[in-house]
Amino acid sequence: MNPGESVRLTAEGDYATMFARVRADWSLLEGESLGSLGSCTNAKICTFEAGQDGGTVIVQAEMDAFSATAMVTINAVSPFTDELPGWASEAILRLADLGIVQGYENGRFAAGDPVTRGQVVTLLFRLLGHTGLIEEPAPDTCDYTDLPQDHYAYLPVCAFRQHGWASTTTEFNPDDGASRGMTAAFVNRVFG
Repeated sequence: MNPGESVRLTAEGDYATMFARVRADWSLLEGESLGSLGSCTNAKICTFEAGQDGGTVIVQAEMDAFSATAMVTINAVSPFTDELPGWASEAILRLADLGIVQGYENGRFAAGDPVTRGQVVTLLFRLLGHTGLIEEPAPDTCDYTDLPQDHYAYLPVCAFRQHGWASTTTEFNPDDGASRGMTAAFVNRVFG
C-alpha cells in the first residue's frame, strides 16, 4: 500500500465447512509509528491507515485463545524523480533515508549509471560516518591537485587519505570510473 492509504482487514474463523467473520480485538504488534488502527475492539472488520513513512506493520486479530496476524507493507516515497528498478528500490530508498546515498542535483538517482572513484569513496565515507566509525578529516590532510575543496568527494577522500586508505600520489582522479577490481581493493583496504 502507499503512504496515506487505508486497508480494511477482516477476522474470519474456520468452521470446517465454511469461513465466517468473527469479532476480534485488533492491535499493532510492530510498526506502531507507521500508521494507526480505527476503533477495532470486538470488531469483525478493522481499518488500518498508513502514515507517510514506508515500512512493515504487523496487525493482530485476537479472539479468545486464538489469534492471527497480517503483515502490511507501506511503500516508501521516493525522493528521486526517476523510476527506480524494482530489484534495487528498497535498498536505494533505505540508504537514501539514512543519508548514505543521494541523487544528482537534478533529482534523479540514475540507478543504471556507472560509479566514479569519488562516488565510491563518498558512499563508504557516509556509511562509516553513519555507523560512527569515521569523522571529518583535519582540513590540511588533503593535497590532491585535482580535487578542489568544493568537490563533493573532497572531505571523504581527505578522510580516507588521513587514515592511509587512499592513494598517496598527488592526483586522485575522482571523476574516473571505478572498476569492480579497484572498488574491491579499496573496500578491502578500508574494511580489511
